[in-house]
Amino acid sequence: MHNHHGQAALITGASSGIGRAYAEHLARRGYDPVLVARRPDRLARLAETIHRDTGRRATVLRADLADASDLARVETAVLEHKGLAVVVNAAAAWADWRRCARRTPGRSTTSSLST
Repeated sequence: MHNHHGQAALITGASSGIGRAYAEHLARRGYDPVLVARRPDRLARLAETIHRDTGRRATVLRADLADASDLARVETAVLEHKGLAVVVNAAAAWADWRRCARRTPGRSTTSSLST
């Protein structure tokens, strides 16, 4: 098992498909997932599954990235989360996560992936 204690991975589009697969994979690798999608019921079930299967604590953030105010909340979560090491954008909507990284001087970006 990989040791990513204290590190988190934010995954958009996490309620299904590729986003869900990444969330489950990263949790198995030891990351605490921050699950972002429009469907809170699916996110809650996924968070429970991740905790049951891996012991990792998932955070649920309901957001529609096509909505400017929701996107701003997710960007704020990215900027303020001290342990965030990975961002996976698997949502249909696009956000420039590198812009968030540029707004946090001194913070290294481990990984950013858009699917």
